[in-house]
Formats: sequence, structure tokens, C-alpha cells
Amino acid sequence: MWLKIGANSPEFSRPPGRQGAIIRSMATSRDVVALALALPESERTQVAAEILASLDGEAHPDGEALWASELVRRSESVRNGTAKLVDPDEVFARVEARLAAIRRR
Repeated sequence: MWLKIGANSPEFSRPPGRQGAIIRSMATSRDVVALALALPESERTQVAAEILASLDGEAHPDGEALWASELVRRSESVRNGTAKLVDPDEVFARVEARLAAIRRR
């Protein structure tokens, strides 16, 4: 099995008479990442989106309806005062603290 990659990638082989490049599918994930990072930003974005979408699995048949009802529930809880609202500065401080803890590991 072969994987077609862009002709501008740093690591590729170009068989005679072929456009672009191909690599064996036995490439390691590190190789694939290196090749992907060599792509232009717009193509990296597309590759990343497709990889992330592949992790989602099948969409729930009622997913949109469930999200719509959740949005209504959350909106109503804000309007009627039962929602616990958090100051954005506090949220950002929590996120920064968690990221700092991860970086220290």
C-alpha cells in the first residue's frame, strides 16, 4: 500500500512518470507527522481536521436535537438565575494553572 504525499515534502521518493511523491505505508507515525508538518498551513489544517473527525466515530442520530435542548436548558438556567456563572478571568487563571502544572511534569 502506498500513501501519496505532496511534492514539496522534505522526505519523499518520486517514481518515474509519477506526480507528487509516495511513501510506504510502513512509515512510522513520527514520519507521517514530519511529512504533515512540512505541508502548507492550509493543508495541515485539512489533515488535522480529517484526523480529528476520524476519532469522533459515528454521530449520534439525535445529536443535533440533544445539543439544541441542552442549549435551551443552559440558556434558561442563566435567565432564571440558577446557573453558576464563573468570571472569565477566573476561568483563564484555572486554565493557565493547569497548563503550568502539565509543563512542569
